[in-house]
Amino acid sequence: MNLLANDIIVRKYHGTESVWLSQRLIMEVCGVSEEYLRFSRSKYKEGVRKNLLDATYYPDTGKSWRWARPKGEFYYCIDNIPNQAPTHYRSLFGDTEALIKSWKDQTTNTTLTQLETDLKAYIEEHYKEYLSYYNGIEEVKRQSLAKSCSIVAFMMERKDTYPGTKMKLYKDLSIILEKLKFQYIPKNPLKLKEKVTILETTDHCITEIIRLPRQGHQGNLQYTDPVIFAWALHLRASGANYSNLHIIREIHKACDRTGRKKPSIRWFGETIFEQPLTKFLTAEKRFGSSKKSNIYRSYIPFEDALNAGDCWQIDATRVNIVAHETKDSEGNKIQKHLMAVVVRDVMSGDILGYNLTYSENKTSFAKALQMAVKRAGYLPYEIVTDKFPGYNTPENKALIERLESLGVKLRFTHLATDKASVERWFGTFQSVVLMGSKYYYGEGITSTRENAHRSPEYLESLKRESKKAGFDVEQAVEECENLLEYWRNLKYSEYSRKHKDFHKTPKELHEESEKINTIEISPLQKSMLFDRKIETTIRHSGQFHIEVMGVKFHYMINEKDYDVISNYQNQRVVVSYDMEDLSEVHLWTKQGNLLMSLCSVQEFKKVVKYGPNAELGRISQAKARQRRIQEMKEEQYNKIVSGIGEEALLMGIHTNKAEANQYEDEHNGLGKIIPLRKASGDDFSEYTPDEFKPEELLNSLNI
Repeated sequence: MNLLANDIIVRKYHGTESVWLSQRLIMEVCGVSEEYLRFSRSKYKEGVRKNLLDATYYPDTGKSWRWARPKGEFYYCIDNIPNQAPTHYRSLFGDTEALIKSWKDQTTNTTLTQLETDLKAYIEEHYKEYLSYYNGIEEVKRQSLAKSCSIVAFMMERKDTYPGTKMKLYKDLSIILEKLKFQYIPKNPLKLKEKVTILETTDHCITEIIRLPRQGHQGNLQYTDPVIFAWALHLRASGANYSNLHIIREIHKACDRTGRKKPSIRWFGETIFEQPLTKFLTAEKRFGSSKKSNIYRSYIPFEDALNAGDCWQIDATRVNIVAHETKDSEGNKIQKHLMAVVVRDVMSGDILGYNLTYSENKTSFAKALQMAVKRAGYLPYEIVTDKFPGYNTPENKALIERLESLGVKLRFTHLATDKASVERWFGTFQSVVLMGSKYYYGEGITSTRENAHRSPEYLESLKRESKKAGFDVEQAVEECENLLEYWRNLKYSEYSRKHKDFHKTPKELHEESEKINTIEISPLQKSMLFDRKIETTIRHSGQFHIEVMGVKFHYMINEKDYDVISNYQNQRVVVSYDMEDLSEVHLWTKQGNLLMSLCSVQEFKKVVKYGPNAELGRISQAKARQRRIQEMKEEQYNKIVSGIGEEALLMGIHTNKAEANQYEDEHNGLGKIIPLRKASGDDFSEYTPDEFKPEELLNSLNI
């Protein structure tokens, strides 16, 4: 016999117990049709008193097929099932107690299993809806409370449809909850029903009846002295960074002096030191500017640079390869490490320039920047750097002012976060590129990574090998340059999981990127910014010389720049020159820290006068230059001395027309140049014949 959970109802009424079988079970066991049962119900209904016709369970009239209709389903009392021959319907069900026991055995396990499956699915689907009501509670407890709320909601949904008595749902759930060991929900059936009753009869919500036990209860709070809290918080916020035990000992001493009761060590931990509020209030004061306080500081998210040249960041770091042997100023052998001052483009990550030195100094910034400008061919929109040693020297002040005059924005900062891009790059460079160098000795001493440092034995053998191989400054510089260039040509996809599908190198990315915010720079401006400079005096009709490393280089200003020759004779000017190419230099005059360009001058090498290789042609060229300068000098002199007066108009037939016209022009103010003004429509002359449209011209003239 296939018994289902809703096939039998055991009804207790006025101390009498009756057993009711479902119509489905009757039809299956007895083999009767639905029409037969409908006819039997109508016959039985005829014997029921009129005032009881609306009852769910009809009274026993003594006739066959007593029936009831609870929850819209037909049930028949087992005691009123006929047992006449030849069908013997009643005998088919056997003993009533045996039938009930069999029904319970078959359905209890099935019902509980199905109920447990439904409960778990409901909890998984709905518990997240209640998480927000328990913010601020430990995550494990928070989830348990939310799941308990979903269990109560499950009971509210199932209480009217669950088969059996009104307590059946709660009894079955108590077995399941005992098995699953849910917290914050009672296991007793009566307590479960009580939760549902509260929700039905009051205006409470589920989250108000499911809460942490003893929440807000302060019966076990032993120490409420605010002075002790103040002492502990003050010592925890100290920049001395005292340990917890030291603070507790100091407070215990203070309690002895003032007669206060001493809290236990565990009380300090639970009540003060382990509380999030304590860490929030004291972390910044306790840790200061160290990285441990960063998680308690707010920050502003920024977009990365969108184009190459939007921003260059400049910073210096030690190159972590083994020290090489060199000599100090007194000739003593010493061990030194190289430092790299790098210029990094924020958008592409390309290292455009660098300067390898033993320490940051006043020239390292300019040299690294010079290399970057030479490689890139432009000036960036903005440069961010720290206040490097020598930033306030006259040379660097002048360089900074000249960069700003060309439109570059310079920002000096002492915060690593303001140039975070290049700061992070140092770590990436160490872990990706330097790691593969045989001379790499590991990261800085503050690094806590497991692979940050080589073993002492390995470092000792590395020092011996490098010394034996004659590892000197030249090899160290070559190694550093090779590593930096290797980085520039390393694809991001080779080492970055974030950019695993980006197969470009920093160098390629910089070259291909748009440079819409950069500043164009000419060779003359490059010389003004970065070339070496020396002051000299122009003598001998535009001649001067400079001395570089003990060697004199002579220069003659071209006669085409006669204005410079005439106006700066015996005057001090600034000469900028490139150490790698002294064939051409540039002359400047000072305007504060700025320079105003005068002209460019070619080198004049000394003429060979004697012997078979005498350069007589060059002598003639030099003399020709001198003659032309002399002629221009005489012409300018005569023009100033002669002066043209009104007598030029009174010479009669001997009048010089050029002089007369010149006097009239000067007298009438016609010597001034009047700018040409455009006429309406003359901008159409800018178009080619194919582009010219007569209709547009006529419309513009309103014809």
